[in-house]
Amino acid sequence: MSATDSSWDWFEADLPWRVHRGLADTYAHHGATLPLGELFFALTALVLTLAHACEHGRRHVVVWISALISGTANDIFFMVLPFVDNFWHAQCSLMLTPRLPAYIPCVYICFMYIGTVSAWRLHLSALPTAAATGLTAAIYYAPYDLVGAKFLWWTWHDTDAAVAERWLGVPIGSTMWTLVHCTCFSLVVHWAAGLSTASHPGGGEKPMSKSGFLGTILATAIVTTPFMMVAMGPFQLHQTVLSFDAPSGLLPFTIEQMPGRPDPIAIALVLITLLTTLEVGLVRERGKPPSLGWLKPDRTYDTLLFATVVVHFTFFVAAMAFGEPEHIVATGVHQEFGQCHVEGHDLSNFPRFEFLCADDYDEDFDFGCPTAAARNLEVVRPPGFGVPDFKWGSEGPQTWYTVCGREHTRHWLYIMAQVCFAVAGTLLYQMMLLGPRSVNPKSERHIQ
Repeated sequence: MSATDSSWDWFEADLPWRVHRGLADTYAHHGATLPLGELFFALTALVLTLAHACEHGRRHVVVWISALISGTANDIFFMVLPFVDNFWHAQCSLMLTPRLPAYIPCVYICFMYIGTVSAWRLHLSALPTAAATGLTAAIYYAPYDLVGAKFLWWTWHDTDAAVAERWLGVPIGSTMWTLVHCTCFSLVVHWAAGLSTASHPGGGEKPMSKSGFLGTILATAIVTTPFMMVAMGPFQLHQTVLSFDAPSGLLPFTIEQMPGRPDPIAIALVLITLLTTLEVGLVRERGKPPSLGWLKPDRTYDTLLFATVVVHFTFFVAAMAFGEPEHIVATGVHQEFGQCHVEGHDLSNFPRFEFLCADDYDEDFDFGCPTAAARNLEVVRPPGFGVPDFKWGSEGPQTWYTVCGREHTRHWLYIMAQVCFAVAGTLLYQMMLLGPRSVNPKSERHIQ
């Protein structure tokens, strides 16, 4: 059954996927980068960040759980919507569904939890704290995004407007999503968890009620993604196309094109907004009592969290420097392969081609797979591949097939990008987790 048979099918029922492939099989197809990445994110999320959250009490634990639930829900939400559906994860060592690796919820915990609680250490009010969260989470996520795109940890839709504009293979829309999504998540947590009123009149932290705990989880799961979708709009208003030739109703114009194509102008506006918000907050609140007066971090656990951030950046620099993308053989779910140039439309009514066309695509992979045979790896060819003037009939489009990585062409540029993210990210997290603003000696710590 094709995924197009039902608009809400997010994978076919008869795909030859396995829940457990094992690290050895993942290594054979993807080299060392992907299985090591899976292990790293699992260890960071399920051991290190969880220990950090438990040590600091319910308000940290609720961020950890909310990041897990709302982040995973966001991933599934955009897989299920047929007019979005523009990314496909690789088959990994442990899969929850044919399209959702088990390590992905761990990734959400890592960049959303670490970004959020690190920004808390600045002791600012809601808006600058949210801006700091978006910026720090994005700089944590960017090296992962860069390696994932190059080493086929996932593949992107070839012509979808939301992922069309790219930097070094990474969609601007992905980076912009990280910035805005984590900013919105921080604001929802701040409101739902009552962070501004969590200080006890006598000093220390008020206990967080069970209803407040559960309410925060529910609010982040329901509100964060729609909030993010709305918040992305104003930064893309320059893309709106109006027609005054055919007025509609009370308006003297009709909207021919809605915004929805993240581009350099849009992400520049996001960065300017967040940086300005953070800078204004730092200036206006300098010398004032800390907005999060209840927060007194444990220096030992914050140092441990900072160490995991350093390992994170180091790993992705090494992955880019020493990984060999040309040996990757990625068999799994990808954009539907079918008849060329069949036009459809995305969420914002931008045109896109429904199917991947082997004769006309612009992605950093190919179908040749010259190293697969020597390593006895199966290559799944989609119907009609390599057949001149193939006529599509009963075969229908296919989502399960093999793509293979390409050798680096600007290797030095990718490495330099990773090094820049590593240096900037390390300094930023060091300032937040271990800097002078991270200490609040006037508060008494209260752990539930």
